[in-house]
Amino acid sequence: MHLVPTDGNWTEGLLIRLLNSLLSLVSGLCFGMSDVPGGSPADTSVSALAVQDALLRRASPAEKLAQVARLSRMLDQLTMAGLRQRHPTSDDEMIRYRHAELRLGRELAARVYGARHDVA
Repeated sequence: MHLVPTDGNWTEGLLIRLLNSLLSLVSGLCFGMSDVPGGSPADTSVSALAVQDALLRRASPAEKLAQVARLSRMLDQLTMAGLRQRHPTSDDEMIRYRHAELRLGRELAARVYGARHDVA
């Protein structure tokens, strides 16, 4: 798969791919759906994907960016909830640090937030 569409409208194509990837990721996290090769949710028909793609193509760039922002916030909320579930005795500061480790990697999180020796 090419990141830059050959039709010249690379920003629209990139946003649509990003939205589809985020939708697939959020669906997998929320509903336990596995992805099939090619990045499509296993329970979504080709015709449903075509409708979704058409709707995304009709959306303005601002609407697409707003959707990406919403999905990104949702993913962060799901991640934080999952961390709280896995680490029920951790305080909010530790949960934020664990989230930073997931987002940034252990080394960068330690450089940004200070090394934590109480993180397993």
